[in-house]
Amino acid sequence: MSFSWLGSRTVPAPRRVRRHLAAAGVALAVTSSVLSGCSQGTRQADADAIRHSVPRIAGRPVAGVLTAVFRPLKITGQRPSTGRIGSADLAVAGFVVDAGARRSAMTAEVGGPIVFLSVGRSLYARRTTTSRRERRPWIRVDLERLNETNTPKFRELLERVGPGDTVVASPQLMIDLLAGALTGSITHTAKPAGAVQYKFNVSVDKANRTLRLSQQARDDREKLLQTLAISGDIFKAVTVLRRDGSLQSFKVELHEQPDKQAQFALELGLEVAPQGTPLGTSVTLTPPSRATTIRVGSLGDIRTAVADQMIAAYKVRQAAAA
Repeated sequence: MSFSWLGSRTVPAPRRVRRHLAAAGVALAVTSSVLSGCSQGTRQADADAIRHSVPRIAGRPVAGVLTAVFRPLKITGQRPSTGRIGSADLAVAGFVVDAGARRSAMTAEVGGPIVFLSVGRSLYARRTTTSRRERRPWIRVDLERLNETNTPKFRELLERVGPGDTVVASPQLMIDLLAGALTGSITHTAKPAGAVQYKFNVSVDKANRTLRLSQQARDDREKLLQTLAISGDIFKAVTVLRRDGSLQSFKVELHEQPDKQAQFALELGLEVAPQGTPLGTSVTLTPPSRATTIRVGSLGDIRTAVADQMIAAYKVRQAAAA
């Protein structure tokens, strides 16, 4: 090593100075490594806290309110006349998820009857019927028989958008995504009452691997997301954990891309009730008997049935508030 004085000449550094500088360099490298390790360790602890913010033991469900908002991000090129495309509130629904049992349900209103149920590879939706004595009030689609695998085109995506999208972008998917936080992206901020807010990127693939989902379950998820033109892996998310580490809220923005010139955001939110509240224990996540269901081959039938139930409940709420 050498010193340069004012650019005039270069002379060797004294031996003692060289030793001190070498020691300082080693100390700086060690300090940097320790600080980096602490930062990485803290972020890993944050990722673990996010993943464990919901119980993943069967029989311990979480419940609350789900919201879904659809908005355009990018639309370019020549398009057929579709009218003005703006943001839309798609759904406000109650939900219950038993992450350990991999069962979930939605209700058209908080505390109301189930309108959608996911159990294993079967999805159920309550039919809109006029008779209270209907022998088969449910329709069912089995994912191994699902006949929809193509990504929807631009116009087709817009024609289908509605409350039924939550069948695909479901509470179960969101709870799973908590296991997919990318460690290097996590930042956290203290909030009132001892809560902590985390902002991070979430990966569908990492969530699948962390939860050790079977290849069949991963293929089913990919096939379902494809019906909403969701093919990406990494999305922005924010969550708030209570003082006790339990999940208070979670938001994630999925991207729907029917082609290279159009992209839409599907913003999903969960507001989670504290553990032990009646909201999560009053809903039974038991599938209806096959004798009370009609099997269909189209996911569109399930989405339509769920949308009809949610829209009907919304109209009732509007009428009551008028």
